[in-house]
Amino acid sequence: GAVKDADLRKAKYLRSDEIPFSPAYKYIVTLHPKKQIMFISGAPEIILGKSKISDSDRNKWQEKFKKYAGKGWRIVAFAFKNVPAGQTKISDNGLNNFEWLGLVIFEDPVRPAAAEAIAKAQSLGLTVKIITGDYLETTMAVLRKLKDQSSKIKAEEIEIFARVSPEEKLQIVKKLQAKGEVVAMMGDGVNDAPALKAADIGIVVESASDVSKETADLVLMDNNFYTIVEAIIEGRSLFLRFQKVLAYLLSDSMAEVIILGFALFLGWPLPLTALMILWINLISDGIPAVALTLDNGPRNAVIVKRKTRNLLDKRVISLVFSVSVVKAVAALIVFRLILIWNGDLGLAQTAAFVAMGVASLMSAIVFGSFPKPTVSSGLPGRGVWMSVMIGLILLLVAVYQPMVAGILDTVPATLSVWKLALGGGLAVVLTIELDKYVLSINWIGKSGREV
Repeated sequence: GAVKDADLRKAKYLRSDEIPFSPAYKYIVTLHPKKQIMFISGAPEIILGKSKISDSDRNKWQEKFKKYAGKGWRIVAFAFKNVPAGQTKISDNGLNNFEWLGLVIFEDPVRPAAAEAIAKAQSLGLTVKIITGDYLETTMAVLRKLKDQSSKIKAEEIEIFARVSPEEKLQIVKKLQAKGEVVAMMGDGVNDAPALKAADIGIVVESASDVSKETADLVLMDNNFYTIVEAIIEGRSLFLRFQKVLAYLLSDSMAEVIILGFALFLGWPLPLTALMILWINLISDGIPAVALTLDNGPRNAVIVKRKTRNLLDKRVISLVFSVSVVKAVAALIVFRLILIWNGDLGLAQTAAFVAMGVASLMSAIVFGSFPKPTVSSGLPGRGVWMSVMIGLILLLVAVYQPMVAGILDTVPATLSVWKLALGGGLAVVLTIELDKYVLSINWIGKSGREV
């Protein structure tokens, strides 16, 4: 049968020696003493250089190499030579004067999702580089196929490194890192292992070699490059949630510090008691903060292009400063006006407490679209709205429920208190929106990418 015939052929062509394939010299050599023959295969230009062939034929084959590579095909050349009887070892000085056999051509088809994934990666602000051991012509042909599949690919921005050795791949990664770049390296062969290990994130597909999978940080079980893009989007979305929750909580904490510090400086009675501050932090801030953490917010193209790796970047600091000052000033004004109008310290403290609570709940609504203005990116999800409603109900309980009010030292707030608190909340909302609008102009360039 076929299996028996294959075994017989294998027995006739048993190898007594071989030079394994290496990217350094780009060929493999095998010696078969029973047949007194030695085969060599590998990169066409290398094998052609080791073969006995006329100049005219050499030129013809070189033209074929360019033609086939230009179609995006991968090509492997083969040659052989007869060896003396009894030779069982390959000698270095015998690796020449081979008889040229020809080429094996095969096509590595471009995955349908690859073009879309590269286009999306570029839209996220990622720089895509193709580093390969193949011909430049082959790589250019593949890039043209990708461009045909997706007109969104910016081919002129893709840098190609062809006929690259493993050492050169490693050098490229290290040079990019020396420039401050975060490098994600994707490969699947044994020769990719050094570069995968050196990269900030080494990525391989599930079908990659065992050596590369052991070296990599991430293995794509679905063999899909687009998975990386989705992971980046999700990571930036998560980072953005951390930033907006941090800005939200810090703005209230800083406002409380300003209120107490200002009152002590002027010799006023304290506008807020310790239990009121605790309630604001745990209830009025805490519940919306949890909802903001779970809310994805706007996942539009501009936001996911952000490259910052600093939680407290300039826009967060600016927002915290401006919002905390306006919150503090609003609460102090409400406190002082009620104290002047009524002369009741308990009611004035309750008014400041209500003003801070209302401002916190109202600001949670517009913080959901951070860092873009709410008018351009939309209102937050249902979870944030529910948290605001719960916070408002609990604020009413803190003011009007006798047992809770007794613990917090609050008194029933008058209608004027709620009007002033609402006005202060609107001032805070406008401040947040104005701040986000100004920052979005400063941070987003003409190309639409955030810097």
